[in-house]
Amino acid sequence: MSTCLAKRRVRAGSLIAAVCVATLGLAPPAAALHADASAERLQRLDAMLKVTAMRCENTGDDFQADYRTFSRVHRGDLDLAARRVRADYVHLYGVKNGVRALDRLYGVMVNQYGAGHPWLNCAQLRQVTQGLAIAVGREPLVEAAGQLLPYRQPASAFAAH
Repeated sequence: MSTCLAKRRVRAGSLIAAVCVATLGLAPPAAALHADASAERLQRLDAMLKVTAMRCENTGDDFQADYRTFSRVHRGDLDLAARRVRADYVHLYGVKNGVRALDRLYGVMVNQYGAGHPWLNCAQLRQVTQGLAIAVGREPLVEAAGQLLPYRQPASAFAAH
C-alpha cells in the first residue's frame, strides 16, 4: 500500500468520529477504555452492524455488502476482541458460567438491534459502515463503538451465579 493511500485511510478513519458527531449528533465517549472494555465494545459494534444490516436488507439502504467489507477488513481485530472477551468471561466466571454469560450477552445484543438501532436509521448506518470499512486499525472502531452503542449493562449482569 502506498504511503499516500495509507495516510488517506488513516484520515478517513479519523474523520468517522467527526462525521458521527457533526451529522448524526452523537456525543464523544465519556472516558478512555481499557483493553478489556474495548474488546467487548468491538464485539458489540460488530453484532450491531451485522444485525442492523440484515434488518435493513429490504430497504433502499441495504448495507450488507458494506458490512461484509467491514468484517473482512477488520477480521483480525474482531477475532482478537472475541477471544479476549471469551477469555475474560471464562476467567471471571469459570468455563461453564462464562460460556453461559457470553451466550446471554450475544442473545441480548441480537435482540437489542433486531428492532433497529436506537437513534440511527438504515441510511445513517450504511454511511457509518462504509466509513468504518475504510478505517485503518482498531482505534477508530473503538471510538465509533463508544459513540454508536448505547450504554451497556455490566458483564456481571449476564453471569450465572
